Amino acid sequence: MKYGKTYSSLLSTPTWPQEWKDVALDYRGLKKLVNGVVEELATQGLNHEVLLELLEAEREFEEHDASRAEDTHGSFDPANQKPSLSGFSRSRAHYEFTSDITNITPQLRIWLHSEPGSSSSTPSDILRPSLLHLRSESTVSHSQTSARSSSYEGSEAAEPLALDLEGVGDPALMTSSVHLVNKPNPLYALKKGYESDSRLELGSIEEVEDESNIHEIDSVDATMHPLPPLQADLRPTTRANDSTEDIEVVVPLTVDTTFHRVLAKALSSLAALQTRTQGRVSDQIFTLADTISSCSGPPARYRNSDLYAWREIFQLWVECQIYRGGATERERASGESGIRDVAEAEKRLGMFASEVVKRGLGDRRTLKSAKSRDALQTFLNLNVHILDLKKFELANAEAARKILKKHEKRTALPSATSLSVLPISHATGELPQMLITTLTETLLPILPSLEDYSCLICTSIAFKPIRLSCGHLFCVRCLVKMQKRGQADCPLCRTPCVLVADGSNLDVAVMNFMKEWFPKETKEKSDSNDRESAEEQLIEMGVIATLVAAASGLVAALPTSNTTLPVIVRRSINGATGSDCNGYTFTAAQVQSAAQASLSHVLAGTTVGTNKYPHVLDNREGFTYPAGCTVTRYEFPIFRNKIYTGGDPSVDRVVIGHVSGSSAYACGVVTHQGASGNNFLQCDNV
Repeated sequence: MKYGKTYSSLLSTPTWPQEWKDVALDYRGLKKLVNGVVEELATQGLNHEVLLELLEAEREFEEHDASRAEDTHGSFDPANQKPSLSGFSRSRAHYEFTSDITNITPQLRIWLHSEPGSSSSTPSDILRPSLLHLRSESTVSHSQTSARSSSYEGSEAAEPLALDLEGVGDPALMTSSVHLVNKPNPLYALKKGYESDSRLELGSIEEVEDESNIHEIDSVDATMHPLPPLQADLRPTTRANDSTEDIEVVVPLTVDTTFHRVLAKALSSLAALQTRTQGRVSDQIFTLADTISSCSGPPARYRNSDLYAWREIFQLWVECQIYRGGATERERASGESGIRDVAEAEKRLGMFASEVVKRGLGDRRTLKSAKSRDALQTFLNLNVHILDLKKFELANAEAARKILKKHEKRTALPSATSLSVLPISHATGELPQMLITTLTETLLPILPSLEDYSCLICTSIAFKPIRLSCGHLFCVRCLVKMQKRGQADCPLCRTPCVLVADGSNLDVAVMNFMKEWFPKETKEKSDSNDRESAEEQLIEMGVIATLVAAASGLVAALPTSNTTLPVIVRRSINGATGSDCNGYTFTAAQVQSAAQASLSHVLAGTTVGTNKYPHVLDNREGFTYPAGCTVTRYEFPIFRNKIYTGGDPSVDRVVIGHVSGSSAYACGVVTHQGASGNNFLQCDNV
């Protein structure tokens, strides 16, 4: 399908505002103007092949001139401050613009080369018949003829009318509809060695029918076809070291001027639309932020708060990575930084909307407030609007690119010259990205993120936050564990301040903020801290597997919230004994604790660490395990002074098997220490 049809189809998109369609590029109209430019050049004798040859000659001249300038240390013609033309004997043309972005006027500047006395065919022979349109092809209306007939009465030949264009700043735009009094054709005269003044005004040009006879024709009233305030001129340029000369001819391009001005106006309108759209959408985003903020305050203060629903919506929106994703190596090399194309972004937006519906985040069950439900609809519409805007910008950018490419292909006029004067934005697609940034930076901070208040050791919320003297913040349980292990350095900056931390380091303001904005998470963390503290006390007291049930009752009697007992205490591990791994021993309590942690993860379906422990042990070494240790067996890192929660797993593993219900069998301990490759050695039970 041709792009014109594709473009028309895009403009008929029902969700696009009429305002967008009104300022979109008129692709078909611009194509017609390109055809008009081709016809205009053809009537001047400048078909594609001729013009391409002249423009190529100009490029070669510039290279030739640059080479001569280097050889002669920049020799210039003192008369007009231009490089010497000596040594270059071809006609050439230069495509240029004579005005700024508000009044674009293209023209061709042609240098016609001729050897005095030469009668051979030159480019001037090709261009002579129609280059300047010196012969009028139209008739003059009767009223205009009679209006000036009195000035011709009694005269054998009408006196030619010279148009006074002195002082007019721009070249005349010559088309077939512009009628001028015709005098000797300078191109034909140039070929025959005719020499005239250094500057020939268009009004003094006559048409030469042959070498000896000059036929005067009636002049045409200039008011019939008023000329634009433009000027054409011819300037002979004499070469430095020979008797040849180049005539400089300025050829205005009327239709090409119309083409560029229409295109420039459309591009300016698109830029203005971009500015208006940015302001409107930004205002909508800020209004939406205020609405969501009023509907999702702290639950303790707002009875119908939709805090958790909106937090889940925003988390899902971020996870879908609708507009940006992990940049591939190719995207990083091209500077695209992972920006998704429209099709992929549209697909991911659909996935986001589908997941919102699937989780019931858009109905009354989760969004209690009608304002929240309306805000969600506005949020989805904003995303669709931004994608539509991105499509619209890309469609117009592609239309402009293709029409300029067609202009160059049909006429041979270089598009690079047009690009230098057209108000083309080099930031196509930036507005959608700016709006996405505004959306992200405005909406997401409305609701405090759990990640901003997480302990960097255990990765859960840092409730009862302890702020060390170095400024870093951790949860109280993790710092208590570090103090018990005698670890003095801050995990982030290595400042030796952990052992001196006490109750005065509790950040009360942050703790109260967490209670307000994360009530569920703080309650869960508080219960978890109490259970874990009780468990550690039992382990330190040497409680073994047979006393686990009693320990559960003891924990239930402790002053904790009325919640389910800790998962790790409820797990039953059978067969736990001490182990000796080449002189490095683990007590039965340490084996029991690591086995319980492994079982808890297996039953919960969770893992920790880069290698995702616990994972299945394949027993490729062929070890013999106790009768109760049936498959499937799992390995999990074991330490003497902590429970593994991630990071370096070291070399020792506790093995559990026969997982059934909430119980499992402690099969023993294996180690990489002393083994070949990635194999294990079996530790001795003690």
